[in-house]
Amino acid sequence: MPFVDAMKHKANTDNMVDEEQFDVYEQFTPKVRKILREYRKHRKLSAIANNIGINPVRLAEMINKDRRGQYKRKVTPYYLSKFFDGRVMTVEQVLDGRSLEDLPNRVQLFFERHILPRKTIRLVIEAQRRGIDIDRVLELILYPENEG
Repeated sequence: MPFVDAMKHKANTDNMVDEEQFDVYEQFTPKVRKILREYRKHRKLSAIANNIGINPVRLAEMINKDRRGQYKRKVTPYYLSKFFDGRVMTVEQVLDGRSLEDLPNRVQLFFERHILPRKTIRLVIEAQRRGIDIDRVLELILYPENEG
């Protein structure tokens, strides 16, 4: 019986941690919902949903409220990733002028991972595979005066 109680406690604790992590992203949901409403206004929600592999109802739930005035679906990091990967919106649009440096480290890392286009990521991976020191190359290009 103590094992079962421990597992229940762990499940509850994990859920609390997940909720806290999602709450950090809550500050960006008004902008995400505004972008989604624009797509709905132009009757493009279904096409976007199909393109990124999400049921169109899920997108509608993100911008529609229930009888209590609560949104039917949260905008989670999972959906944000889908939006970024599918080019539905960009990190810059969602940040809406906010600086990455003002965000918690975990959130900074999340957004940083979605800033680079896929082609750039593939090129970096290929360069690393070939043994090219990407950091050094970029430093030389960006800061030639520090060459030494």
